[in-house]
Amino acid sequence: MIEFLSNFPYKTYIGLLLSSLFASYWLAPKISWFAQGIRIRPRGHSPRKQQSPTLGGLAMGLPFIFGISLLLLLKNQVSENMYTVPLQMRGLLFGSCAILAVGIVQDLFNLKRPLRLVLQSAVAVIAYHYGFRIDPSVIGNPLLRPSSDLLLSLMWIVGLVNLLDLLYRLLPAFQTFLLLLILVLLGVAFSLDEYRTIIVCCLLAGSLLGHLSHTGPVRPALGSSGAYFAGFILAITMMQSGIVAGLVEILALVTTLIIVALLLLLRIPDRLTLHTDRNTTNALLKSMHYYRLAAELKLQTTTDPSESWDILCMAARELNYTGLSLQATSGLALHHWSASPQAGTLQSELTMPLSGGRLSVYGDAAIDSRLKDARKLSFTAIADAYDQSREQAILREADRPPNPCRALLVNRYYGGMAATGQLVEELAEDLAAAGIAVTVLTGDLGYVSMSVLSGRNERIKNVHIRRILSTRFGRDNALDRMMDFAFFYLSSLAWIAKTAPDRYTHILTFTDPPLVAILGRIAQRTKKWRFIYCVQDLYPETARALGMMSQGPVFRLSQRLNRHLLNRADAVVAISGPMEDHIRSLANAQDSVYRITNWADPEKIRPVRAKDQSLLRELGLVDVYTAIYAGNMGMAQEIEALVEILKACSTNDQIQFIFMGDGTKRHLIEKAIEEYDIGNALLLPYQHKTTLERFLSLADIGIVSLAPAMEGLAIPSKTYSYLAAGLPILALAAEHSELKEYAAAGLGAHFAPEATDSIAQFLAAQARGARRFSQSAIREDFIGRFARPLLTGAYARLIRETGPPLDQQNAQSETGVTH
Repeated sequence: MIEFLSNFPYKTYIGLLLSSLFASYWLAPKISWFAQGIRIRPRGHSPRKQQSPTLGGLAMGLPFIFGISLLLLLKNQVSENMYTVPLQMRGLLFGSCAILAVGIVQDLFNLKRPLRLVLQSAVAVIAYHYGFRIDPSVIGNPLLRPSSDLLLSLMWIVGLVNLLDLLYRLLPAFQTFLLLLILVLLGVAFSLDEYRTIIVCCLLAGSLLGHLSHTGPVRPALGSSGAYFAGFILAITMMQSGIVAGLVEILALVTTLIIVALLLLLRIPDRLTLHTDRNTTNALLKSMHYYRLAAELKLQTTTDPSESWDILCMAARELNYTGLSLQATSGLALHHWSASPQAGTLQSELTMPLSGGRLSVYGDAAIDSRLKDARKLSFTAIADAYDQSREQAILREADRPPNPCRALLVNRYYGGMAATGQLVEELAEDLAAAGIAVTVLTGDLGYVSMSVLSGRNERIKNVHIRRILSTRFGRDNALDRMMDFAFFYLSSLAWIAKTAPDRYTHILTFTDPPLVAILGRIAQRTKKWRFIYCVQDLYPETARALGMMSQGPVFRLSQRLNRHLLNRADAVVAISGPMEDHIRSLANAQDSVYRITNWADPEKIRPVRAKDQSLLRELGLVDVYTAIYAGNMGMAQEIEALVEILKACSTNDQIQFIFMGDGTKRHLIEKAIEEYDIGNALLLPYQHKTTLERFLSLADIGIVSLAPAMEGLAIPSKTYSYLAAGLPILALAAEHSELKEYAAAGLGAHFAPEATDSIAQFLAAQARGARRFSQSAIREDFIGRFARPLLTGAYARLIRETGPPLDQQNAQSETGVTH
């Protein structure tokens, strides 16, 4: 391309335009993917809804910088003309990089207005230093010219940058408007033979055309990064080209535009507008305003959580609401207040972004619309103050735990639909009940929908839940997963780094994301906390068994890292016998490996003697022999074997199947049901643990599937839910699987995954009433081996046996604190 562009100017102009166009076209989807993953959305005053992620300024700025760099390699008339003022060439490169960085920071963190102006002014000073300045020729006094020169240059650059940012926020078609503006400027530059302006406009126009070539969420919104970059480049281009030279009288208009732009950029106040009229409505509005200020002040000064709730209820009463109900993020009811037996109609639901949960507000719908809006606005502000007060109370309680054992649990999910999230939730609650102070460091996204969970700091059942910002790249491919993992590692590491060493005595790391135990090792070295490695899935062996990683340098490095973590941990917990053997083969510290299996809650899942007939009718099922599969349908499960079983049993009307869950292989079940017209199978989404018991009541047997390559690396958690309900398990696993031992103990039947005919015959015999398994015997065995209190108690004993770090033991002995 360089040789092609070296002949004459027009080819250079066209080449630069095309190079920036193709670069922008290629970059835009990548930037959109990244912005969606880190959850960056446009900010603006316009009420329009934009679903595209921001950071689109990168799709404009990087091709522009690439084009300028390409021009430096050319040796023709155009490049030589650009070199005539080398100082400004450097200023163009440095200034464009600096303003792009400022715009990206604004898109990411939404900086305060004074800080934005300081950073913009700093970039303008860089441009001024490199020769981009306006000469105030009408100012006669030579002593005033240097200062006015700098002042007018800063006003021009900063003013145009903010003006374009304002237009971006207000105009839905800002990108089209900007393209038209650049094309007009390009035409003017051609008529005046301003070669530098032509080059800049060609690069900007190409970047915008490549960006606009995409539609929908694939095209990122320009954001402040794009508006800042375009405003800066246009400002210095017009300064260097002389288009505004000699037009000093227009600077007064420019100054006015700057002032108007800055005024309009002020946020529209979300407070109540007060009127000085003496009518009743405005008096009520004013009364609400002052009451809101008083309530906010009370909430800011109180330290008692119950008093804060009383203040909130009093505010609701004064604003003529009739009821409040506060629920935790998990749905647990926390507080309730009602002014009358009938709480009234639901008026609004407010999320608590800081302290977690959802506040339902009830009241009378028959109220003047103006007062209704004002009342809602006032109470929302008071609820925000309550949210802040509640979070501060949570942090005060978490920062001063009296317990000698203080554990930090690290896992990407807490509660919800994720199997490890449910285990961590139940473990944390039971450890707290056992007198151990517990904090859970987790992400702020749900497992299935990846929706944002409210509550940066939440306290449920004496467990402090600290949710850190998580990315949302998804689980579609390995790169998306790795990006989510990496951001969780970094966010967690940053939080642990700023935590006081005496805040915790133990750190328990699980295996979501993989190798997150490295945080435990870092905390062990830097904070002197006891490190307990809770292995739910063994990585990187699991990734290799699933075909996601080859046995190359990355695998060997990961395995070496995991072996180091296993050896250095104060305790390692395996969830099955084969996994324990596998870990012992990797780790040298044999005495530090413990086996504590996963569990189910016997209080939440109980055997049911009769099937729920109403649920059968609701699902369109009949009361016949039912096999249920509940859980993940991913690469670790033998879903292909389940498809073959479905096909083999499709004509047997005495058998029906229920599949509940999701995963990368769910589509295989869907496809089989549709393609083979299987009428005795029902496919449902994930079911929350609070409703799982009802669905398990429909089943006669629970299917557990584990790929043979995964043996010793994982074990399905759904096994214990089936046993808690008194259901036998149909285990599809390898011959040496621990699931086979469960079957041999009378807890079900075991088959190799490929034994489709034998499995179909077994299910048919069970449907005909052949030897059935004893529900009571299965339940009794479960209570003795896999019940929640038994196994979470084992974790509590392990934490106490490992004890606090030596320096904290010494501190406790000096202060008289004992176990």
